[in-house]
Amino acid sequence: MTDTEPTIGPLGPPPPVPPDAVPLYGPRYDKENPARLYGELRNRQGTVLPVLLEGDVPAWLIIGYREVHQVLSDSTLFARDSRRWNQWPNIPADWPLMALVGYQPGSILFSEGAAHQRRAQAMTDAMAEVDRFELRTRCERIADELIDEFCGSDGPSSWSSTPTGSRPWRSPGCSAWPSPRHGASRRT
Repeated sequence: MTDTEPTIGPLGPPPPVPPDAVPLYGPRYDKENPARLYGELRNRQGTVLPVLLEGDVPAWLIIGYREVHQVLSDSTLFARDSRRWNQWPNIPADWPLMALVGYQPGSILFSEGAAHQRRAQAMTDAMAEVDRFELRTRCERIADELIDEFCGSDGPSSWSSTPTGSRPWRSPGCSAWPSPRHGASRRT
């Protein structure tokens, strides 16, 4: 079954950037413990606050549970389709966050309405067949292996430069396939 993707554009011009917008990049953000920074921001500005993403792109950061739940639950007011974002005219093609927010046709993350419901139901049906105890065991083992790798490295500064080729194969969803780490090649 093929879903037709509607042509969607921004809902209106971008609003002005609030003067108290907090940059989520730069020296303070990169060097601080994000949990501590978010706690400080929550105490100072509340659970929904204006922020600046890389390149001074204005956005809203939601750090309250109730607020996140509302945004994720109300697809009428808070659309999933990133093509509706009113900042696209300000975003360069090589923007560092493009992989996170760029529209991906066919993805459950960006679909809406009946297409989203169909995809979500397929995910629910698939997960209903998973043995949750086995999944937990595999996730814990994978996490332990990754932590052991990091502990054996030169610390956090080397983690981003460590090759990650075998890491996706360790995910529980790929556990039925042979791991390149163990000398097997990927089956297609």
